[in-house]
Amino acid sequence: MTQPSFTRISELPEQLAIFPLPGALLFPRWQLPLNIFEPRYLNMIDDVIQGDRMIGMVQTIGGTRAKPDIAQVTPDWTPYAEDLKDVPPARLPDRKRLVGALHDYTETHDMATDWSAVEEAPLETLVNALCSGCPFSVMEKQALVEAPTLKDRAETLITLLEMDVSGQDGGTLQ
Repeated sequence: MTQPSFTRISELPEQLAIFPLPGALLFPRWQLPLNIFEPRYLNMIDDVIQGDRMIGMVQTIGGTRAKPDIAQVTPDWTPYAEDLKDVPPARLPDRKRLVGALHDYTETHDMATDWSAVEEAPLETLVNALCSGCPFSVMEKQALVEAPTLKDRAETLITLLEMDVSGQDGGTLQ
């Protein structure tokens, strides 16, 4: 089976089945392997495979694991229309500034880093991998997910790294 390729907002579904997964981040052109075993989510996957092949990943705001506080999702795709297109070079974030902030962050936390991989990775992959891999709070991750463009996401990421290094936020946004 091939994955559908959407090029216009009008092609996207008006409603989404949702999968609550606290702490998960999913970015444009990014993959998130899932281990789905609960019958209700297996049924949901069967349904979406037969339809538009899309699910929405959502953060929960309370409730229990068996019944999290979420609502039916009617997505507004408009702010993310650019996600359907390749990022033009003029809208790419500043790699040098990002790598500098990452260097300071990893040094502050005495973290080993494969700098050749950092330098060689495509910029979008690097930004998304760092957003997913850094130990940010749920609110910080939500800010990264809600950034409307790759450049905005990178700027938010850089700010979070710099705030952590400077000790301005005590470790997490509240």
